[in-house]
Amino acid sequence: MVPPKPSTEEKPKKATGPRVRHKGPIQGAAKRHVAAASASGFEGVDGFSATEMYAVGRLGEIWQLDAGRWVERKSPTKETITHITCASDGEAYLATDSGAVIIGRGERWEQLPGTVPDAVLGMRLFDGKLYASTKKGLFCREGAKFVPVPPPKKDAPKTYGALDVTRGALWSIGGKDIFTYDGKGWQRIE
Repeated sequence: MVPPKPSTEEKPKKATGPRVRHKGPIQGAAKRHVAAASASGFEGVDGFSATEMYAVGRLGEIWQLDAGRWVERKSPTKETITHITCASDGEAYLATDSGAVIIGRGERWEQLPGTVPDAVLGMRLFDGKLYASTKKGLFCREGAKFVPVPPPKKDAPKTYGALDVTRGALWSIGGKDIFTYDGKGWQRIE
């Protein structure tokens, strides 16, 4: 048997600098390089499509994938942005580590009045309302405030975490609990 010839092709240079961390497939868009000198560190990424994505993070950074390149957008905060959700209403919602909420898209970003009472673990738009989960519970934005969503009287969740939406249900996935909420009542899944 003849040993294979060594490859003469050059290996691609390894990119330096931060990379976008993400959950789930995003069709390769998060693999694009961001200049190390200009990025402080990312905490979350989401998008409306593979060609319109946002990465958020430390020092209030907001970056947009626009026409195949990452562009830094002007942020209304210097706090660390820990969470982003690109919602079905065409807006992106961001949460800072102190519970402030920012809304926007493209070049337009503004901080909303009121805060979530703790660090946000998950955030989703469900049935036209913005929900946020924290270690303390599930909250819904009503007017300029985030109000607690009353847990079920029996078998209430002890942990909250990531939120997701399916037809007719908001899912709360905590370390020890999985529940759905339909806007009126809760149902334990696990």
